[in-house]
Amino acid sequence: MSYTPDPAVVAAFDLIAAHRYSVLHACQATGCAERALRDYIKTQGVRLARGRGGGLATFNATARVKVMFLACAGRSDHDIAAVTGVHPATVYRWIHNSGMPVSRPPVTSTSNRDQPIVVSIDPVVVNYQPATVKVGRGMRLTAFDRVYIKFCLDQSYSIRQIGRQLGRHPSVISREITRNSLDGVYHPLIAQQRSIDAAKRPKARKLDANPVLRRMVIRLLNRQVSPKRIVARLKRLSGIHKELTVSHETIYQALYVQAAGALRHELTVDYALRSGRTGRRPRSKLPTRGRGAKPWVHGAEYSTRPPQAADRAVPGHWEGDLVLGAHGGKHAIITLIERHSRLFMARLLTTDHSSHTVVTALKDMLGQINQMATSPDHRVKTLTWDQGAEMATSSQLADHIEGLKTYFCDPHSPWQRPSNENINAELRRFIPKGTDLTTVTHKQLQEYEDLINDTPRVVLDGLTPREVFFNLDPSENVAFTA
Repeated sequence: MSYTPDPAVVAAFDLIAAHRYSVLHACQATGCAERALRDYIKTQGVRLARGRGGGLATFNATARVKVMFLACAGRSDHDIAAVTGVHPATVYRWIHNSGMPVSRPPVTSTSNRDQPIVVSIDPVVVNYQPATVKVGRGMRLTAFDRVYIKFCLDQSYSIRQIGRQLGRHPSVISREITRNSLDGVYHPLIAQQRSIDAAKRPKARKLDANPVLRRMVIRLLNRQVSPKRIVARLKRLSGIHKELTVSHETIYQALYVQAAGALRHELTVDYALRSGRTGRRPRSKLPTRGRGAKPWVHGAEYSTRPPQAADRAVPGHWEGDLVLGAHGGKHAIITLIERHSRLFMARLLTTDHSSHTVVTALKDMLGQINQMATSPDHRVKTLTWDQGAEMATSSQLADHIEGLKTYFCDPHSPWQRPSNENINAELRRFIPKGTDLTTVTHKQLQEYEDLINDTPRVVLDGLTPREVFFNLDPSENVAFTA
């Protein structure tokens, strides 16, 4: 369905564009709303003129090029305004914003201001648009530098003479001319726009912007070819096509740094660095092979978790973790939280935290949850855990708890269990990190659990996790009765 503007808004816009009305006066003349008029101006891709004069802002690329060329020739602002028809204040602002020094460098020693200067405008640069981002000056060439280079080239100055005039090394001038010349003609405004585009951040990475190159790199990585050997192979195959070459550091960055190893997600094999390199650590989400393999994760990856488990509107989906005490002792705490109601459960382990002990305790805790469930919808459906060895025998949970599916987060991805991470931080208020869990009793842990479950939550609109899980009336909650 196409947008049809209000005729009053269109009439007001015509007054601004044709008769240089201000927004306020145009609204008063047509009776339209100011907000609607400003929104319509944005849809037209134009800007309002600065000041109180009214009208639309205009940018004449041809006039600006003439101004810069005349400034390079040593003309005064008033002389330039008389030749170009641009207001002297605008001439001064354009020259000042271009980075031109106060004392303009003379191009010729025998210049006569009374003689007209013929300014040639290339049609390819007439559609030039002003800079939309701040480039920064530093050691970069400015817009004035580029226009001055063009003017000096038209006067048959050598590269070394131009360099001395601008205080730049001749190689800088040479590279600038070579890089931004079309058919042997240097275009300063095209060069300025290229410089602005090159300074924009963030930049598209080469492996992301070139799908052909990405497929070639992935194919070689799947054959266990090292990044340096991949680079050598691509140089051999690419020939003169530089767009099909890449550095080995770029491949390493894509494997181990960018987005937690975004390139590794597309591999069919687990790629690892040679031993001895400590600067980068694998963040692979692929199952490990051989030593350190975790068979209990196979088929239960986080990516296979159903979308219902991520929807907090559906009860019965839990997250869990194992909290260890100081000095790696035998004591540990199992923490569970339900994603919908945020109901918290904890269990203190005093013997050890082996897989057998943890899974046995989980059977008891999940069984209690199913007994407390007020309806079949509140029964345990899924359990999300990390890939710790304490879940090596987690397959027994499905045999004991009917309908339970256990899923494991990706390595180094605790944000995939957000509720559990938050509740562990809540528990740390009472049991700070580094506490010897031998000093914590079952009674104390139960008190902490009750306190957390009876705490109102903003995310629950002021209700407590216990009230949401058991569908209790807030006015009848004994935790808040006097």
